[in-house]
Amino acid sequence: MVDRRTTEKRKRRRKCSCGAVGCPCEWCHFECGLDHAPKLPAGHFPTASLCNPHCPQEAWLPVLVGLPGMKGASMLMPIAYLKQWSERMYLWGGQPNPDVRRIHYHPPRAGELNPAGAAGDWKPEPPDPVQDHGLDISKLSLAMQAELARQVDEKRTAEDAERPEPPRKPRARVGTMTRFNPNHHTVTKVLDHLRNASPAEVDRVLRLEENGSKRAGILKRRNQFGN
Repeated sequence: MVDRRTTEKRKRRRKCSCGAVGCPCEWCHFECGLDHAPKLPAGHFPTASLCNPHCPQEAWLPVLVGLPGMKGASMLMPIAYLKQWSERMYLWGGQPNPDVRRIHYHPPRAGELNPAGAAGDWKPEPPDPVQDHGLDISKLSLAMQAELARQVDEKRTAEDAERPEPPRKPRARVGTMTRFNPNHHTVTKVLDHLRNASPAEVDRVLRLEENGSKRAGILKRRNQFGN
């Protein structure tokens, strides 16, 4: 099994397209610190929120959706080919600049959310994030309904796993019961305790008193307790 250090060494020795050996980034050709890995989940529609703008295969995917003249489908070609187009555009002019964006993609208001569905529209203003797209689940195919239900279940499961557990109430601490010690209490307190104590408890308390404080106000009343 090849360990991570060996893999990193091989990567550093690899010759880049720029001609340098061990190029820190095969796309930027310098220590850019960007994550160029693809982020678009398999089977998902390539929107700007799902694609990684630093990934050459995904940077331009959102603009290749709903091209002019597309009436019956949202993509001209399979997404695997569009990723190659995106990479070519990335190598030609870099990643898109959202600061100069003048058009925004609006998904179709109804129909299946797949590449073979309606093309959607491009408009000058961004879509309303809370806009109701009029999606009727009952009109989706059974396969799409099952996939939608699966993804909803996965999302709920992930959210439940990330949700912090409510703080638990601390349990009452069960410790060793402290037995009554007459040497720690006043004469009045000791007498009150002896009046309600069992004969065994009276005998125990009086023995502690005899070996401890030896207070006559308690010991002379010995015959009054434990009967």
